[in-house]
Amino acid sequence: FYIIKDKTQWQLKQIALNKILNEKENEANGGRIISSSFMPEKYPGINAKFRCDNNTKITLLIFATGAVLINGNNDISQYREAYYMLCTVIHKNRQSLLAPNLLS
Repeated sequence: FYIIKDKTQWQLKQIALNKILNEKENEANGGRIISSSFMPEKYPGINAKFRCDNNTKITLLIFATGAVLINGNNDISQYREAYYMLCTVIHKNRQSLLAPNLLS
């Protein structure tokens, strides 16, 4: 799915999003992100691990285009949990996370 409505106009600042996931949404700070890493030389997306309410772990792969892959379980309600968390984080921090897409 996509978390950015107009992906031709906007793109995510992945370094900034990775920092927010690690510092503000981390489990140590009361969030639900177990870990988050961004190594563009190895993989073009953020690899974040999310803990669901029932202690299940889900992987989020977040790309600059706003595309997100969610996997790690078969329960759609847990995917929805992770999706809503990510949308909330991006919406709250949209001023620092969205940049004009220079490729369009």
